[in-house]
Amino acid sequence: MMSVTPKIDQLVDAQDFRIKNFLYRTPLHIDVEQTRAAVETLVDALGVRPNLEYSLNKLTRYALNLTSATSSDTEAATANRNCACHTTVNFAEFTNLIDIVKNTHIENVINTVEDFHMATYNKPLVGRHQLVWSLPGYCDYPLHRDRHTTHRYHIPLQTTEEFYFIVEDEGVQYKLHLPSDGGVWYLASRDVTHTIRHFGTTPRLHLLLTSSV
Repeated sequence: MMSVTPKIDQLVDAQDFRIKNFLYRTPLHIDVEQTRAAVETLVDALGVRPNLEYSLNKLTRYALNLTSATSSDTEAATANRNCACHTTVNFAEFTNLIDIVKNTHIENVINTVEDFHMATYNKPLVGRHQLVWSLPGYCDYPLHRDRHTTHRYHIPLQTTEEFYFIVEDEGVQYKLHLPSDGGVWYLASRDVTHTIRHFGTTPRLHLLLTSSV
């Protein structure tokens, strides 16, 4: 059974934090403004802004798949969103970058992270890549480990100081704020107990790159 996350004021602050090789800030740096602008262009090109705004107003979360399990057409960005959360989905099959993302700044960012991953772990970064927006409410789930995801990279594109990444190591629970300053964070999500908490009112936006191999 996973531990229950205590109140935020009971957690150890860990801004300069690193758990062994399970959670750390990589040496990579991306242009946040350019990437956010590319995300805005993508949202409008897909025609999903009404869905995004509705989801954040009513459901507190919205996600766009940038890779597809079945095809590389633009419909894959939203058509696979719900089924991708199902436990029977094989995340390693999300190998096709959707067409509308190809030859864009977002693809350049993805390629940069994939190159780093190959150089560091000697294996490809193969899995679901997403843009994830969320507000308080969605984030209130217990500490856990992700059985389906071996490697994960978080690139915060929009956040507030009230959004925390929470991890547990050797019985101690830490809070870590990931600023939207161009940093790229690595998480071995199957090997470290973690969750997130959002206490602000501004949607957080992360580019999330995962691998199941």
